[in-house]
Amino acid sequence: MQSVFFNLMGVSITISIVVILLLLLSSYLNERYAVKWRYSIWLILAIRLVVPFDFGLTAPPLELKFDDRDISYNLEENPLSNQSVSELDPIEKKENPVVQKNSDGHTVSGLISAIYLTGVAAFLLWQFCVYLSFRHATRRWYRSAENDKIGEIFENLKVGMGIEKTFKIRFAEKY
Repeated sequence: MQSVFFNLMGVSITISIVVILLLLLSSYLNERYAVKWRYSIWLILAIRLVVPFDFGLTAPPLELKFDDRDISYNLEENPLSNQSVSELDPIEKKENPVVQKNSDGHTVSGLISAIYLTGVAAFLLWQFCVYLSFRHATRRWYRSAENDKIGEIFENLKVGMGIEKTFKIRFAEKY
């Protein structure tokens, strides 16, 4: 779960940077490129956000593995002493704080993942509630189309587009 979270965060951050650049350059891009190309760029970015998995495109063609050679030495009270390197005592390597587990067995990255997913769920719930509120507010202002010409035009458009499902045309005066 940690690797999925870190991968999701990496994709979100990189796509966010690209989105900010696109928004900053939008006036230039609007003049220079057709709408089709701009929509294509936004579609690619949206698909990348929806599918945040690593496709292996960033993996190097050759990977060299070395032993861990990081050694920390504990200097005595006087760091300017004339001791040789062989006389210094090595300190044990400390664990990565992101991977350390607390007394409950939960990792810091697991906690961050849980907070992130809770935020995503809260955001989606909020958006759903706003949608339901809007839908409820607009339903009382609906009125059916009374003009027969509008219904006739609509039926001709449905036939031309190959739509067979029947539904009513309604207007909202307030919205």
